[in-house]
Amino acid sequence: RSLIVLYDQRIFPDGEGKEEGFWHVVSRYDTKLGHRLIDYRRAERLPWARPLMESPERSEIKVFDYVEGPKDKGIRRYIWLDEYDYVLILQRKKKAFYWITAFYVDTRWKREDMKKRFVERV
Repeated sequence: RSLIVLYDQRIFPDGEGKEEGFWHVVSRYDTKLGHRLIDYRRAERLPWARPLMESPERSEIKVFDYVEGPKDKGIRRYIWLDEYDYVLILQRKKKAFYWITAFYVDTRWKREDMKKRFVERV
């Protein structure tokens, strides 16, 4: 796949110098605390992201497009390494893709949700 992939390089205004795009793929929102915390399972898989995006078609990598709900408005590209519970989500823009997120699929309900999205792909 020859993809041009962009990510959110804005710096958080919290003074800690974190890039929004990077922080998003290595952290998870904690509903009790009301902010994102480092998620080591996500962070340790970050080196997988680029090889997955650049990988030619392989049976163990499920690449599919899925129509997101009205809130997200659009079709998103999923790159799912289901055997290792890791997924990347990209949004197509005019001449490139925008990296939305990447995460470790660590719950049964999220695995079921990913399977459902794969079945309902476009």
